[in-house]
Amino acid sequence: GYLIRVPSNFPVSPALPQNFTARFIGVPNNGTLPLTIVHNPPAALNLIGNPYPSAINAVSLITDPGFNVNGNFLGGTIYLWSHNTNFNLATNQYEYNDYAIWNILGGVNTYYNGTLGAGNTNAPNGNIAAGQGFFIKTVASGTAYFRNSMRTGGTTNTNNNFYRSASASSTVDDDPTAAYEKHRIWLDISNNGNGYKQLLLGYIQDGTDGMDRLFDGEMVDNGN
Repeated sequence: GYLIRVPSNFPVSPALPQNFTARFIGVPNNGTLPLTIVHNPPAALNLIGNPYPSAINAVSLITDPGFNVNGNFLGGTIYLWSHNTNFNLATNQYEYNDYAIWNILGGVNTYYNGTLGAGNTNAPNGNIAAGQGFFIKTVASGTAYFRNSMRTGGTTNTNNNFYRSASASSTVDDDPTAAYEKHRIWLDISNNGNGYKQLLLGYIQDGTDGMDRLFDGEMVDNGN
């Protein structure tokens, strides 16, 4: 997936910018591709990426229709880094608020005040763009699979919602979860210290009162 970090000997001060050229080397993938999943609680997150030169349907990735393999290893929630706020020089940390989160119930966006960063402020909708890297919760170690049947290159606008630090498209893409009847409310919570969290509450077809792998997502937070 599209993920790069500048070497640590580069200056972190915005006043001392330097160019860094990153090389992404490889060939476009096709066909069924195995994916090694490592389940390591308590975080149990794996960083993976869309390996195809076209968008993939996240619903198909986590439900694996026709094969029913991926659900044994992959959780149902994905976390996309938007980089909407800059590196915090006081704490030497990035903002955990910059993870946009998606599962079949829906997506939540990340904070953006108009002056920091230039990432994607759209809520993810379940179309994972070509080369897009993301974290996903896991339930067990083993081998999951990417399959050509998950690819959505033949539909309109499914490859536009890409998350990175450069400017991004604001196109609202097709909703791959439209087959699920759902009723939802989004709550935005913020304060004067730039703290922000968007919360999605909803009722959805096949949902239960318990923790549902496909519909309930945990926050990524740093405990503050």
